[in-house]
Amino acid sequence: MFTDRDATVGIRSPASIGLVDALELPDTYGAVVPVLSHLGPKSLGTERKRQITATGATTGLWI
Repeated sequence: MFTDRDATVGIRSPASIGLVDALELPDTYGAVVPVLSHLGPKSLGTERKRQITATGATTGLWI
């Protein structure tokens, strides 16, 4: 689980960097995100989702 105390820190927050780094490891399948808003406010969340997708990992949205 990766989390930031302040979701508006910026696109490259410590938690988002940690998540992307983990997703770039070999044989990593994806990330489960309950709702896209958990990636941050809309503009940040959209860019973070793009970065996650760029790793080749799957972003699953399950509630």
